[in-house]
Amino acid sequence: MRVLLVGGGQLGKDVLKQLLKNKKIQVILSDLRERPPVVEEGLLKKVDLVGNVTPLNIKAVIKKYRPDLIVMAASSVDTAMDKTPSGDVLNLQIQKEVAGISSVPVIIVR
Repeated sequence: MRVLLVGGGQLGKDVLKQLLKNKKIQVILSDLRERPPVVEEGLLKKVDLVGNVTPLNIKAVIKKYRPDLIVMAASSVDTAMDKTPSGDVLNLQIQKEVAGISSVPVIIVR
């Protein structure tokens, strides 16, 4: 199973620790940072997609990486929306829109 994990911060780290318990799961990481905490701490070797997963690129991301499941575990800090007024609300709405457009299952972790 291929899982696209969006967000390599604290939320992503918590999800990743659970996913790594199953050796059959291949994790594909997306994060704005080249070395987010999950890479810095050695849980994963690299970020596969440096950038945000958005309604504008979700179809191309699915085509390129072929995930079976997408886990959106990016906080407003991870998506650089933490300095935007109502950044948490905007981040959640973007994640919900991605989930609505996606052709594969999406789980949003808050």
